[in-house]
Amino acid sequence: MKSREPRRYFPSRTARSAQGRMDPKLVVVMALASGLVVANSYYAQPLVGSIAATFAVSSTSVGLVVTASQVGYAIGLALLVPLGDLVERRRLLTFMLLGTTACLAVMVIAPTWQILASAAVLVGLGSVVGQILVPFAAALAHEDERGKVIGNVMTGLLLGILLSRVISGLIAGIAGWRAVFVVAAVLTLITCGLVRLLPPSHPQTSMSYRRLLGSVVVLVREESVLRSRIWFGMLTYASFGVLWTSIGFLLADSPYNWSETRIGVFTVVGIAGALAARFAGALADRGFAELQTGAFVALTALSFLPLAMGQRHVWLLALGVALLECDDCDQVYPEYN
Repeated sequence: MKSREPRRYFPSRTARSAQGRMDPKLVVVMALASGLVVANSYYAQPLVGSIAATFAVSSTSVGLVVTASQVGYAIGLALLVPLGDLVERRRLLTFMLLGTTACLAVMVIAPTWQILASAAVLVGLGSVVGQILVPFAAALAHEDERGKVIGNVMTGLLLGILLSRVISGLIAGIAGWRAVFVVAAVLTLITCGLVRLLPPSHPQTSMSYRRLLGSVVVLVREESVLRSRIWFGMLTYASFGVLWTSIGFLLADSPYNWSETRIGVFTVVGIAGALAARFAGALADRGFAELQTGAFVALTALSFLPLAMGQRHVWLLALGVALLECDDCDQVYPEYN
């Protein structure tokens, strides 16, 4: 069956520069907003040891806090991201950001790890803002710059994931783990102001929310490329989650015995993956989208070789992390963003 023509969005004139290209300032705003919000799902990863000590619970219980945020993120992808086609995007993003801010405040004062985990689910739910902004950016971009624009926004998103752990470790080392979520709440409120700088959008469909969700099932059934990319995304994200749910415990325990600050700083080695997203976008614009997808998926698989030896050799652990952080680059595929 012939693939559908990708949906188009007709932006206001303010979304484009005089040359007809997407205004670079909008790309910066989208990249910054994506990074600031997605960070909320990752702040807890270097803090697992301190959180476990605060509530006097096992590492398994605290691991559920990290996992809860990722579960919320998955639910948000399924239930909230499709709303970007149904309602005005700025209004949707503002509502999500305000709700996320409130949940971060709950994490600050959570008296038990169960409440902390429950709030983390809702924070993860609202952290899919970046996955609404990426297709928004793709729709605003000129056809021959779409891969570059997506790559830049994805770079902002990946840097948010990376730097969230660094910031988390530094703040926790100075003021404790609860202060991390105070800062996160403030940054999320600031992001509310950033999204008001985006051009207004118009609903792309008049169907009901229920029918909209059903149409996603139809697309998955009919589009073979979409199905393959779902598998790529699911498996690479699972690999990513397996590492970052457990690495905090590894580095906090013997033989490393690292502090939250040192664990956070260690994650800077993943910056190679974040910067690679821009390179992936440039390749996609040149017609090499399928080639770069295969290459970055292969890098993700290869990363587990040094990671397997990283329990005793930190430089191998760093190499594995750098390679694994390339896992989101396979999502830079303009035709389906």
